[in-house]
Amino acid sequence: MRGRSPGPLARFAAWLVAWLPGSILDAFVQDCLVAPGPESPYLEVLFAIGLYRLERLRHHADRIDDPVIHRSLLSGAPDVLADSLLDKWKNHGDLDRLWEPALIRTDHAADLTASVRDDVADPEDWE
Repeated sequence: MRGRSPGPLARFAAWLVAWLPGSILDAFVQDCLVAPGPESPYLEVLFAIGLYRLERLRHHADRIDDPVIHRSLLSGAPDVLADSLLDKWKNHGDLDRLWEPALIRTDHAADLTASVRDDVADPEDWE
């Protein structure tokens, strides 16, 4: 596929992700892992893969550094990860980290997130 070359056409392949076969999507993921970073021509494709074919990215989560794409991988993650992310939030106190368990979107993750509502100093920050 010509869109796999790292030239200007690569980003437009993102529009086709919903219809591309898994083998081509896997190749895009590998291309992005080889050339990571905010300037990667494959970043938009990787984001679209996260939207339409999340199963193609999930097993590469530990190798993806982009925070937006990494957060998209949290949807439907196991509850054990929600526990771990909430522990990290408690250890660091960084309010941005509280988003992570909430993005898992399971009942357990929602309950965990709600359970620390009173731990957030400013109610405006919680909202």
